[in-house]
This record gives sequence, C-alpha cells and structure tokens, in this order.
Amino acid sequence: VYKQRGAVRQFDGPAAGQRFDHLFKDVTEVDVRAFYTRDRWKFQLAVENVFDSTYYSPEDNGFAFAVSVNPGRLVTGRVSYQFGR
Repeated sequence: VYKQRGAVRQFDGPAAGQRFDHLFKDVTEVDVRAFYTRDRWKFQLAVENVFDSTYYSPEDNGFAFAVSVNPGRLVTGRVSYQFGR
C-alpha cells in the first residue's frame, strides 16, 4: 500500500521495506549521434534524450533502495583538429 504525496510515493504497512520496482514502466530513450570528418577536422554532435521524456528508475545497491530521475535533453558538440601527421 502506498500513499501519493506529490511526486513522491511513501510506503507504509506491509509494503514497507519491500522492493517496489514493479511500479515502474519500461521506457525507451532515444539518443542521436552524428560524426563527420574532413581532412584533419572532426565534427561530432550528440543529443541524449531527444524527446526530453521524464521517467523514474529504481536503483538497488544491496543496502538501500532508491529512485532516480533521468536527466533531461542534453546536446553536446565537439570540434577537433589533428596537427601534423
């Protein structure tokens, strides 16, 4: 049995101390990466969590059970140049 309090679930009664990862749905996160090389130049672009979806995932390290929230959309780019050969 759990009580909904905002976005946090508090477990009381017989569910206390038990695993509750069955409450989480399967999720597909879409990431995109593009690479381009020209002469000595290399260009890279990455987008993680393209659709900026929010989901929660259980973590169990043996001592405690926690819930983590995925990071939002992240866009990174990189340009590099190779000197000499």
